[in-house]
Amino acid sequence: MTAYLQSKGIWCIVSGAKTQPLLSDIPTAGEQAVLKLYHENCDKAWGMIYLHLDNDQKIHVEAVKDDPIQMWEALKANRDKACGMIYLHLDNDQKIHVEAVKDDPIQMWEALKAVHQQKRPGNRFNAYDDLFSIQKEEGENLQTLINRVEQAVLLIQQLRLKDFDLAKACISHID
Repeated sequence: MTAYLQSKGIWCIVSGAKTQPLLSDIPTAGEQAVLKLYHENCDKAWGMIYLHLDNDQKIHVEAVKDDPIQMWEALKANRDKACGMIYLHLDNDQKIHVEAVKDDPIQMWEALKAVHQQKRPGNRFNAYDDLFSIQKEEGENLQTLINRVEQAVLLIQQLRLKDFDLAKACISHID
Protein backbone atom coordinates (compact mmCIF):
# COMPACT_ATOMS: atom_id res chain seq x y z
CA MET A 1 0.00 0.00 0.00
CA THR A 2 2.86 2.39 0.83
CA ALA A 3 4.42 2.00 -2.60
CA TYR A 4 1.06 2.49 -4.28
CA LEU A 5 0.35 5.70 -2.36
CA GLN A 6 3.87 6.93 -3.07
CA SER A 7 3.38 6.30 -6.78
CA LYS A 8 0.26 8.46 -6.65
CA GLY A 9 2.11 11.26 -4.85
CA ILE A 10 -0.05 11.17 -1.74
CA TRP A 11 2.04 9.16 0.72
CA CYS A 12 3.15 12.44 2.32
CA ILE A 13 -0.48 13.05 3.37
CA VAL A 14 -0.96 9.55 4.76
CA SER A 15 2.44 9.34 6.46
CA GLY A 16 1.92 12.64 8.23
CA ALA A 17 4.81 14.36 6.48
CA LYS A 18 2.40 16.93 5.08
CA THR A 19 -0.27 18.39 7.34
CA GLN A 20 -3.11 20.80 6.78
CA PRO A 21 -1.66 24.28 6.23
CA LEU A 22 -2.40 26.92 8.83
CA LEU A 23 -4.22 30.01 7.62
CA SER A 24 -3.77 33.55 8.88
CA ASP A 25 -6.74 35.45 10.33
CA ILE A 26 -7.44 36.88 6.89
CA PRO A 27 -6.39 34.16 4.42
CA THR A 28 -4.56 35.34 1.33
CA ALA A 29 -5.25 33.93 -2.12
CA GLY A 30 -2.00 31.98 -1.92
CA GLU A 31 -2.96 30.41 1.41
CA GLN A 32 -6.36 29.48 0.05
CA ALA A 33 -4.76 27.90 -3.04
CA VAL A 34 -2.40 25.86 -0.86
CA LEU A 35 -5.33 24.76 1.31
CA LYS A 36 -7.33 23.80 -1.79
CA LEU A 37 -4.41 21.73 -3.11
CA TYR A 38 -4.05 20.07 0.28
CA HIS A 39 -7.75 19.14 0.27
CA GLU A 40 -7.47 17.80 -3.28
CA ASN A 41 -4.59 15.59 -2.16
CA CYS A 42 -6.64 14.49 0.85
CA ASP A 43 -9.42 13.53 -1.56
CA LYS A 44 -6.95 11.54 -3.66
CA ALA A 45 -5.58 9.85 -0.56
CA TRP A 46 -9.10 9.09 0.59
CA GLY A 47 -10.01 7.55 -2.74
CA MET A 48 -6.90 5.43 -2.98
CA ILE A 49 -7.23 4.17 0.57
CA TYR A 50 -10.96 3.59 0.25
CA LEU A 51 -10.45 1.50 -2.88
CA HIS A 52 -8.09 -0.78 -0.98
CA LEU A 53 -10.17 -1.17 2.18
CA ASP A 54 -12.00 -4.40 2.80
CA ASN A 55 -15.77 -4.04 2.98
CA ASP A 56 -15.75 -4.53 6.74
CA GLN A 57 -13.25 -1.66 7.06
CA LYS A 58 -15.19 0.76 4.85
CA ILE A 59 -17.96 1.07 7.39
CA HIS A 60 -15.62 2.91 9.78
CA VAL A 61 -15.02 5.82 7.39
CA GLU A 62 -18.20 5.75 5.27
CA ALA A 63 -19.96 8.49 7.25
CA VAL A 64 -17.24 11.08 6.62
CA LYS A 65 -16.18 10.29 3.07
CA ASP A 66 -17.48 13.56 1.61
CA ASP A 67 -15.61 15.80 4.05
CA PRO A 68 -11.83 15.56 3.63
CA ILE A 69 -11.14 17.09 7.02
CA GLN A 70 -13.41 14.66 8.87
CA MET A 71 -12.13 11.85 6.69
CA TRP A 72 -8.62 12.74 7.68
CA GLU A 73 -9.63 12.83 11.33
CA ALA A 74 -11.21 9.38 10.95
CA LEU A 75 -8.00 8.10 9.40
CA LYS A 76 -5.96 9.62 12.19
CA ALA A 77 -8.28 7.88 14.65
CA ASN A 78 -6.94 4.65 13.18
CA ARG A 79 -3.45 5.59 14.42
CA ASP A 80 -4.21 3.62 17.56
CA LYS A 81 -4.96 0.58 15.42
CA ALA A 82 -1.72 1.06 13.51
CA CYS A 83 0.20 1.35 16.78
CA GLY A 84 -1.46 -1.78 18.08
CA MET A 85 -0.72 -3.74 14.92
CA ILE A 86 2.94 -2.76 14.96
CA TYR A 87 3.29 -3.48 18.67
CA LEU A 88 1.52 -6.83 18.51
CA HIS A 89 3.74 -8.04 15.67
CA LEU A 90 6.94 -7.30 17.55
CA ASP A 91 8.80 -9.95 19.49
CA ASN A 92 9.01 -9.22 23.22
CA ASP A 93 12.70 -8.34 22.98
CA GLN A 94 11.91 -5.75 20.27
CA LYS A 95 9.14 -3.93 22.16
CA ILE A 96 11.68 -2.05 24.24
CA HIS A 97 12.62 0.02 21.17
CA VAL A 98 9.12 1.50 20.84
CA GLU A 99 8.01 1.84 24.48
CA ALA A 100 8.59 5.60 24.56
CA VAL A 101 6.64 6.26 21.35
CA LYS A 102 4.06 3.49 21.34
CA ASP A 103 1.20 5.93 20.71
CA ASP A 104 2.62 7.26 17.43
CA PRO A 105 2.94 4.77 14.54
CA ILE A 106 5.24 7.04 12.54
CA GLN A 107 7.69 7.39 15.42
CA MET A 108 7.39 3.67 16.16
CA TRP A 109 8.41 2.88 12.61
CA GLU A 110 11.28 5.37 12.72
CA ALA A 111 12.51 3.93 16.03
CA LEU A 112 12.51 0.41 14.62
CA LYS A 113 14.25 1.60 11.47
CA ALA A 114 16.92 3.36 13.56
CA VAL A 115 17.65 0.14 15.44
CA HIS A 116 17.53 -2.33 12.58
CA GLN A 117 18.89 -0.22 9.77
CA GLN A 118 21.83 1.57 11.31
CA LYS A 119 23.75 3.62 8.79
CA ARG A 120 27.25 2.76 9.93
CA PRO A 121 30.30 2.00 7.83
CA GLY A 122 30.45 -1.63 8.96
CA ASN A 123 26.86 -2.25 7.92
CA ARG A 124 27.44 -0.59 4.56
CA PHE A 125 30.60 -2.66 4.06
CA ASN A 126 28.65 -5.85 4.78
CA ALA A 127 25.93 -4.80 2.37
CA TYR A 128 28.51 -4.16 -0.38
CA ASP A 129 30.18 -7.47 0.43
CA ASP A 130 26.84 -9.24 0.10
CA LEU A 131 26.23 -7.52 -3.25
CA PHE A 132 29.64 -8.44 -4.66
CA SER A 133 29.30 -12.02 -3.41
CA ILE A 134 26.09 -12.70 -5.31
CA GLN A 135 26.46 -15.54 -7.78
CA LYS A 136 23.95 -17.34 -9.90
CA GLU A 137 23.00 -20.52 -8.11
CA GLU A 138 22.50 -23.80 -9.89
CA GLY A 139 18.92 -24.05 -11.16
CA GLU A 140 18.23 -20.38 -10.40
CA ASN A 141 16.58 -18.42 -13.16
CA LEU A 142 17.91 -15.07 -14.30
CA GLN A 143 14.98 -13.06 -12.93
CA THR A 144 15.53 -14.42 -9.42
CA LEU A 145 19.21 -13.47 -9.65
CA ILE A 146 18.29 -9.97 -10.82
CA ASN A 147 15.83 -9.64 -7.93
CA ARG A 148 18.54 -10.60 -5.41
CA VAL A 149 20.91 -8.02 -6.93
CA GLU A 150 18.24 -5.33 -6.85
CA GLN A 151 17.44 -6.16 -3.23
CA ALA A 152 21.12 -5.88 -2.30
CA VAL A 153 21.43 -2.53 -4.09
CA LEU A 154 18.30 -1.27 -2.34
CA LEU A 155 19.78 -2.22 1.04
CA ILE A 156 22.96 -0.30 0.20
CA GLN A 157 20.90 2.74 -0.77
CA GLN A 158 18.91 2.53 2.46
CA LEU A 159 22.10 2.36 4.52
CA ARG A 160 23.57 5.48 2.91
CA LEU A 161 23.74 8.63 4.94
CA LYS A 162 20.98 11.12 4.24
CA ASP A 163 23.32 13.68 2.65
CA PHE A 164 25.26 11.13 0.56
CA ASP A 165 26.54 12.46 -2.74
CA LEU A 166 28.64 10.18 -4.95
CA ALA A 167 30.61 13.06 -6.47
CA LYS A 168 31.54 14.43 -3.03
CA ALA A 169 32.41 10.95 -1.80
CA CYS A 170 34.76 10.40 -4.77
CA ILE A 171 36.42 13.80 -4.37
CA SER A 172 37.00 13.23 -0.65
CA HIS A 173 39.08 10.13 -1.45
CA ILE A 174 41.46 11.97 -3.81
CA ASP A 175 44.78 12.78 -2.13
